Amino acid sequence: MNQEHGDLLTDGDMYRAAGLNLSDSEFMELMRGIGALIQKAMLNEPSPERTARNIATIIPERKDK
Repeated sequence: MNQEHGDLLTDGDMYRAAGLNLSDSEFMELMRGIGALIQKAMLNEPSPERTARNIATIIPERKDK
């Protein structure tokens, strides 16, 4: 954010968290889907219409394992 009083939606800065109940296979399917979307977006070449963005994932280890 480059402003004293930024607008999170306009600036593109955000943090999102979601608790999900997934089996191991459902979790892997979700991760493959997210990975495929990110890989597709990584093929985009820079252009005046595009802004460089960073996406990070943090997936805590299951506590019951």
